[in-house]
Amino acid sequence: MSSQVHPVLARVLVSAFQLPAEALVPTATLEELGLDSLAVVELSDILAEEFDLAIADGELAGAASLGRIGDLLGELSGAVPEHDAKAQLP
Repeated sequence: MSSQVHPVLARVLVSAFQLPAEALVPTATLEELGLDSLAVVELSDILAEEFDLAIADGELAGAASLGRIGDLLGELSGAVPEHDAKAQLP
């Protein structure tokens, strides 16, 4: 898991859901941030549009934390998550 929250995810959570930026830590869950199932669907739709991806229903809800959601976004977009990139260095 990344040591920071994905910047686009953080921007969306602050702007669309009025969450305080200081609450957005990699270990925070959507539930802890007060997002209900309808808000998670809305978040999924916004992120799908931002990244031009198809995000299946439940993929975000199934992610354990904001850090894991960032990793998921990286995986879906074909980017290598930060911790995997470091592991692959010679």
